[in-house]
Amino acid sequence: MNKQNSHAGTYVKDAEYTSSFVPDQAPILLSYIAAAAGFATPDPGDRFDYLELGCGSGVTLNLLAAACPQGRFTGIDINPAHIDKARQAATAAGLSNVDYVVGAFSALDPSALPKFDYIACQGTYSWLDQTEKDALLRIMDGSLAAGGILLLGYVTFGRISITPMWHVMRKLVPDRNIGSAQRMTRGLQFLAELRDAGAGYFAAHPQALQTLNDSASGNKTDAELSNLAHNALAENYTISFFDELADELATIGLRYCGQSSPFLNDPDLCIPEGTRQRFDQLETAAQRELFKDFIRLSVTRRDVFVRQPRETTDTQESHRENRIGATLFAQPEQAWNQLSRPDWTSFDYAQPVIRFVFDLIASGETNLADIVEMSDYDPPALEDAWRKLIASPGVGLCLRNASPGPAGIPQAVSLTSEYNRLALESAVASMRTILVAAPGMGSGMQINFLSAAVTLDYCAYGFDSRDDDAFRRVTEHLSESARRREPALADPAVFTEFRRWYRANLLPALIRFGVLDNV
Repeated sequence: MNKQNSHAGTYVKDAEYTSSFVPDQAPILLSYIAAAAGFATPDPGDRFDYLELGCGSGVTLNLLAAACPQGRFTGIDINPAHIDKARQAATAAGLSNVDYVVGAFSALDPSALPKFDYIACQGTYSWLDQTEKDALLRIMDGSLAAGGILLLGYVTFGRISITPMWHVMRKLVPDRNIGSAQRMTRGLQFLAELRDAGAGYFAAHPQALQTLNDSASGNKTDAELSNLAHNALAENYTISFFDELADELATIGLRYCGQSSPFLNDPDLCIPEGTRQRFDQLETAAQRELFKDFIRLSVTRRDVFVRQPRETTDTQESHRENRIGATLFAQPEQAWNQLSRPDWTSFDYAQPVIRFVFDLIASGETNLADIVEMSDYDPPALEDAWRKLIASPGVGLCLRNASPGPAGIPQAVSLTSEYNRLALESAVASMRTILVAAPGMGSGMQINFLSAAVTLDYCAYGFDSRDDDAFRRVTEHLSESARRREPALADPAVFTEFRRWYRANLLPALIRFGVLDNV
């Protein structure tokens, strides 16, 4: 698949980049964004091929491979250490539908790649030199199928004052055969000296000063310092503007659909009232996107494009074809109360049509086409309400054919994948919240360490066991600090109440979205 690695650019390779899961890369979300823009898209519930360019250590790709067994995933990264880690994790989790390739983009032969329904390039583009960017464009041109979807992430306006600071640091603290982490430490010390001496740049650019103060505070972990080195020491680190990238991608038949965050595609939600009239006067997508980035001081963009798309005049039909639905991530009243929070949008959700659609979603009616069929409201009003809810906290996407969940409390369950067993065990061991692969959501589902411990216990012993026996089993291997941190681990009565809540709320969701099987 790849030729000799002839061009590696200036990417930092001597320090590991700590990856995290990027939910915006989920095929179900990418198809939804394109469908909402009026395009026929790949069906995330059917077989598809997916490529990630710059996959790091495979955190995102491995979870998606576990959540979407119907997909075939390929990850490419220039760093051999990243690929080794990704492969080891995939092997341990028993994932047979993901492959990894080491190589610079310029070393790849696009004609040797299959056609992909989805291509994601996130956290990579803004650090590439022109040779690698040109190679990236060739891969997209040669490997993205007609009707396929591209997610491209890049840095924009919000880092405009940071970029010169990193440039000065690289040039005035050159690489003298020291490691990237050590060079980063020396560079931050150098910049801090300039700050303390009253350097004029920091007075004129408070965002750069804030970034330096945070970076040079001495509170950074080794992993955070390593990630910072990847950003700051890359010689080609630069910002990009939407209109320029959209014009370039148009040369290979890519059309813009929207940003990967549904919130940012609805001006009712994301445009401040004081600037809405001026926004509505803008004529092109390029103008509107630049306007949004400028007034919101966007740091990054994650843009969704479709290759040689087939347009559809019936967005409801496109949603039906793609089997995309909506679901609540919280209890109904808790989710509804989140919509009235004043800190995330000025839009007023207190409208009958929005409450009508919300109640149907809460009752399990997930699909827009179904909601339209059972309502007397105008379809455009229902569609707008449905989309606003998906763009809101507490509401998300799922596959329409997700399991309805158990009618009662099952006495025995099992995990659907080795990936999830390892994830739950990791949550318990680290006392952290983790993501499990949820096939019914086509993505990941958050679980805290207590829920992970109860889930593992339930898989092993069922819910026939007594609460006090479950309490003993869950707590016996946990540290004293874990018991102090979580009241349910220190008090059997509190644990019993948590276990009841788990059975009534979390357990049905884990079964509905395919984390657990009811056996």
